[in-house]
Amino acid sequence: MARSKYPARKRFAVGARVSVIMPGVTGEVTQLDDEPTVLGEYWHRIRTRSGERHEPGSNLELVPEAVSNAKSTVRNDMSAYNETLAQQILVALQEAFPNKLSSFDVKRNPSFAEVPQEEWLTAVDALLKLGYIDGKGLRSDSVLEDAADLAITSRGGDSLAASGVRVESVLSKNTAFRPNEKILVTIGGECFGTEFLGAGDSGGRDGVLYRFRFNDLLKDRGDRLVSIFRTGTDRVSMENYDARIATVRLNVLRRAFDSGVLSFDAPVDDDRYHELRLRQSDFQPQKKADDETIRQFIKFGAYCLGFKFRPNHPNPYVDFNCPEDLDYLGVQSEDIGRNVWFLSKKGYLSSSAFGTTLRCAPTSELIDEIEQGANGSLRTIGGSATQNIHFHGPNARLNLHSTDNSLNVVSISNEKTFVQMRDAAQSIQDEPERKKILTQIAELERTKGSANFLSVYQTFISVIADHMTVFGPFIPLLAQLLSGH
Repeated sequence: MARSKYPARKRFAVGARVSVIMPGVTGEVTQLDDEPTVLGEYWHRIRTRSGERHEPGSNLELVPEAVSNAKSTVRNDMSAYNETLAQQILVALQEAFPNKLSSFDVKRNPSFAEVPQEEWLTAVDALLKLGYIDGKGLRSDSVLEDAADLAITSRGGDSLAASGVRVESVLSKNTAFRPNEKILVTIGGECFGTEFLGAGDSGGRDGVLYRFRFNDLLKDRGDRLVSIFRTGTDRVSMENYDARIATVRLNVLRRAFDSGVLSFDAPVDDDRYHELRLRQSDFQPQKKADDETIRQFIKFGAYCLGFKFRPNHPNPYVDFNCPEDLDYLGVQSEDIGRNVWFLSKKGYLSSSAFGTTLRCAPTSELIDEIEQGANGSLRTIGGSATQNIHFHGPNARLNLHSTDNSLNVVSISNEKTFVQMRDAAQSIQDEPERKKILTQIAELERTKGSANFLSVYQTFISVIADHMTVFGPFIPLLAQLLSGH
């Protein structure tokens, strides 16, 4: 059904479970206006996991309990369904992450073209009842005709992980059908498409591997395959794991780019996954970004998502009250709102005439500044190849967006670099850990310039994962060796 040009007068009761259409979060109505505004809107206060929101009724949809909250009794009235087909549907929805698709959209894939419609609908209906997928079922005379906005749930993902199903399946073989990737931007000035390939076998270890494919959007430096390993015991100890895992995974990937663990500039094997480790600290509140960092992030995000690539084409507006970004920056909605207001007053952003003031579009002034590299903007978007990096003294820390004008040139060919790395390792209190790191530093020095350096570098990165504050300053220098500089 086509939407009206003007907002509908939608009003939801206190306590109702609703979906906020933009940016795609769910919550509970805690308060609502008694009278509509001059535009005919009833405004609601919504409590979500990331805080409270004030939303018009036109941006809300009721979450049907029969679909989103599977009951233990639903199995009793389930018709027999094709389990293999149901598993293929789950894989298709995994590969569509983070987009939601209707069952009609999924069935358009040639892999499902010959599946009888009745068999297809029965499988979709069973997945909804089992709680393996979430969405809005559209029913007529008690028969499922179609389902809209489908997405795999954490329960469905765990079912696939337990089955050990391979992610190279239906949709990955048909790139023309693959939905738009989720676009992420980083504090360090990277912008890349992120495609979730699914959760699967971890090679006999107790745990799960989450697999992703990236593609560089800024400089066309190719794709990267990355996996995130989570142990079985870690899941038990991580608070609100199922509710937060999608957000945490994305931010583990972003922080890996910020720290230099991942880089589009470093050479890689096209068919080899770079493995990261999911840790308890990834679920804990992150250090709060300062206002200058928040503003740089907002400006760069507005440029990429509202102009350069615009995933919501033709809509130029970007919602900056995003749960993933709040977690990434370690901030609250009011921190974003304060800096959006400041940038709007500076002429960098224009606010939408409808809805929240945190939904903004980039102005021509912002676009010109970033593309021309004026006034201290992100001149080095797309990596650190030409970024000014300043180190001060032994075991120095990395300064991003620094105003320090001094010059400290460090040559990777100078053997003092490895001496400084050994000195830095002495600050590690755990003796077995320190010895392991020193062994890897020796291997780096020994294989420098050889074909084995890449694999040694990757091992080194995994060994120092818990000590990035100590070794972070050396990562860009080692990356120069990887790229042959």
